[in-house]
Amino acid sequence: AEVVRVLDKLDKIGPAAVREVLCDQIGMDDAEADRWLSLAAIRTPDTGFVDEVAALGVTDDLLARGVDELASVIAATSALPLGSVLADLHIARGLDYYTGTVYESTIESHADLGSICSGGRYDDLASGDGHALPGVGVSVGVSRLPGRFLGSGAIRPSRAARTCGLV
Repeated sequence: AEVVRVLDKLDKIGPAAVREVLCDQIGMDDAEADRWLSLAAIRTPDTGFVDEVAALGVTDDLLARGVDELASVIAATSALPLGSVLADLHIARGLDYYTGTVYESTIESHADLGSICSGGRYDDLASGDGHALPGVGVSVGVSRLPGRFLGSGAIRPSRAARTCGLV
């Protein structure tokens, strides 16, 4: 879990700083840190990531299950324009309750907004009647969008009354 939290910071602190944390704080040797960074560098618009992960020479049941699950997700989106969905193995969503595929979405011409919709799979976050209720969650960064698009004039309110809303 700690390695995942560190890898989740790649965009913020860069590979050199992540490598330093992996080695100095977590106690990895250089070769192990390099394998983790190689895994996190994999990004493909199709299921080609499966072969790239296999080429790292790491075998683990949890890794195999995760790769299979992500391959299913990517295959299910194959009808979308190429590149609109990417398998990006550095996205970790460093929260402990995720137990499967996680995702983040951005607006291509507004990457500086960061992720505007993200979430993932969790098996044990909720329960009822003594049973775990697995699910997939999503959060939308609503607060990031109006300022950018209303402020730039890209969208305009359709009503004069600003209090009209639907939740």
